[in-house]
Amino acid sequence: MRALGSKDRVRRRLLTDLNRAERPPRPLVPQVQIVHDRLNVEIARGCSRGCRFCQAGMIYRPVRERDAKTILAWTEAALAASGFEEVSLLSLSTGDYSCLPALLSTLMDRLSPGRIALSFPSMRADTLQADLMAQIKRVRKTGFTIAPEAGSDRLRRVINKNLTTEEILATVRRAFAAGWQVLKMYFMIGLPGEEQADLEAMAALCRQALTTAREVSRQARLHVSINTFIPKPHTPFQWDRQLSRRESQERLHFCKELLRHKHIEIKWNPSSQSWLEGILSRGDRRLAAVIHTAQRLGCRFDAWTEHCRLDLWEKALAEHGLVAEEYLRQRREEEILPWDHIDMGVRRAYLQAERQRAREGVQTADCRSGECQDCGVCDWQTIQPQLCQEAAAPDWPAAPPAAAAPKVHRYRLHYAKQDEAKWLSHLEFMQVFYRSLRRSGLPLHFSQGFHPLPRVSFHGALPVGVASCSETVDIELTQPVAPPEIQDRLNQVLSPGLAVFHVEAITARNGRPPALWQYFTVKSPTPVFDPEKIAAFLECREFYALRKKPNQTKRIDIRPLVAAIHYHHSRHLDLVIRPRERDNIKIHDLLAAVFHLPATSARQLEIMKTPNAAQVAND
Repeated sequence: MRALGSKDRVRRRLLTDLNRAERPPRPLVPQVQIVHDRLNVEIARGCSRGCRFCQAGMIYRPVRERDAKTILAWTEAALAASGFEEVSLLSLSTGDYSCLPALLSTLMDRLSPGRIALSFPSMRADTLQADLMAQIKRVRKTGFTIAPEAGSDRLRRVINKNLTTEEILATVRRAFAAGWQVLKMYFMIGLPGEEQADLEAMAALCRQALTTAREVSRQARLHVSINTFIPKPHTPFQWDRQLSRRESQERLHFCKELLRHKHIEIKWNPSSQSWLEGILSRGDRRLAAVIHTAQRLGCRFDAWTEHCRLDLWEKALAEHGLVAEEYLRQRREEEILPWDHIDMGVRRAYLQAERQRAREGVQTADCRSGECQDCGVCDWQTIQPQLCQEAAAPDWPAAPPAAAAPKVHRYRLHYAKQDEAKWLSHLEFMQVFYRSLRRSGLPLHFSQGFHPLPRVSFHGALPVGVASCSETVDIELTQPVAPPEIQDRLNQVLSPGLAVFHVEAITARNGRPPALWQYFTVKSPTPVFDPEKIAAFLECREFYALRKKPNQTKRIDIRPLVAAIHYHHSRHLDLVIRPRERDNIKIHDLLAAVFHLPATSARQLEIMKTPNAAQVAND
C-alpha cells in the first residue's frame, strides 16, 4: 500500500458546542417493546479517561458537556411528547458530568411526581457515590452496572482503567446498602498482556463482590458478563492480535468454571461471534465483496446465536481468496492500516506512546483534572473541552410542592381497536395505553410498589389480529375531569387504530362492567365456511381442539364456548362466544378446528368483535 498524502485523508466532522445542536422535542415512540425502551438523553459527548481499549473514548474527544438547563428543558418537553416512564442519562462516562449532583436533584424533583424512573449506562465504580444512588432510587431502583473490565489491578493499569479492587468493593457495598439486590459487572478476556492469574483474579473479584454484597443483603446476586476483547481501530491496541476462536473458548470455559455459584449468573458473547466481529472491525475494502457474498449465501442476523453461520462466512472469505487470521493477527506499528486515511484527530504517535505505556503498566492521567496529554485533538481555539458550569443550577425553576394523598376519581373508557392496532398483543397495547395516558397530561393516579404505573383496569384481552368496535378500560385520576375532555385529550395522543368514543364517570351503579357474551363477525378472503360443518359442530355434545402454548399443548372442549353460529355465506359468518373463567381458546384456533382449516388459512380470517353481544345472545 502506498503512503497517504494530505489530500487522501478524510477528516471527521466535529460539533464543538453541543448546546448549539438542537434536538427534536418529539422523539420516536415504539409501539412494541425494543431494547433500550426509554427516553435517552445525551448529557455529554467524549471522554477524558483514556481507557486504551475504548474506541469511542478516543474518537469522540474532546469532552463536551451540555448545559444543565438545556438538558432539563429538553427532557421535560420530550417526556410530555412521548410518555416514556424511564429516562436514561447517556454519555461515555455519565458519572463524570460536572453538574451531575445538581442535575440529578432537580431532574428527580420533576420525574418523581410522574413516577418516572432514572437510569444510567454502565458507570465507573469510583463515580457511584451514595448521593447519586439515593437520587436514582427515588422512584424505582433501575439496573446497576459497573465495568471493571479486568480482574487484577495490574491488568487494569495496562488498559488504563484506573480502578482498584478496594474502590470496586466499596461501590458494591454502597449499592447493596442503598437497597439494590442485583449488580451487573462487565469483564473482557484476551486483553493485551493478560495472564492466567488475571483470569483467576477476575473470578476472585466477583466472589469478593458477592461476599461483600451478601454481608449487606441476603438476597444479593451478581450478573457477570464476559466478552472477548476485540482490538479496535484508532486505539492504542489497534496493532494487537485478537484471540483465536479456540483460545477464546478455552478462556471462557476456564472463567465459567471458576465462577460457578448459585448466586452468580454468567453471560458471555460466543467466541464465534467475537471472531466474526474482529474480522469486520479491522477489515479492509476487500471485505465489502465478502459481506455481499455471505448475504447471498444466506447469512442473516449473525448477532443472534441461532442464526450465526460461520461456515458460510468462511466460504465467502475463501471465494475471494482471503484468510480470516490475516485480519486477527498482530500488526507492525510501521504498517499502513486500512483505516489510516480516516483522520479522527488523535495522533498516531500518541497512540503508539500509549501502547508503550500499556506494556510498562504505566497509567495516564485524566486530562480533565490533570495536564493535557497532547493527543492532538484540541487546538485550544475552537476545539477544546467544554464543561457544564455548576453556577447554572440555582437558576432552575423551583420544583412543585409534594401533593397530599389525593382523592381518586374513576372513569370508564369505551374505545375501538382496529386497523394496525389489532396487531398489538395485549401487553403491547397496555404499554401503548400507559404512554398515551402520560402524553395526555391527565392527572393520573399511580400504583405503589417497585414499578409504579397509572392505575388502570383492563377488561379482557383481545387476541392478536382481532379487531373490536367496542372495548372498555377503567382509569383513575387524582382530580375530576369532564368526560368529553378526557375523550378529547386521549384521542389526540392515542396510536393509529385506537379511538375513545365514550367516557363515563364510574359510580356504585355502574362500577363493574357487565359480563356479556362476545359477538364476532368473521370474513374470509376465500370460501371456507361450510353450513354442513356448522350443523355437525352444533349437534355435538363435545368437540375438542388443541390449544398450543410455548411449553404446553392441551385438548380443550370448545363446544360449551360457542353459543351460536350464524351463517351468511361461504365467506361470512357471525359467531357468539360464552367465555369461561379458564380453558378458553383463541378465535382463530376455534374456527380452524370447526372448519378444519390449515393454520395459514385461519390467520387470513378477518375477525371483528362487535358491541351488540347481549342482543344477539338473547335472540
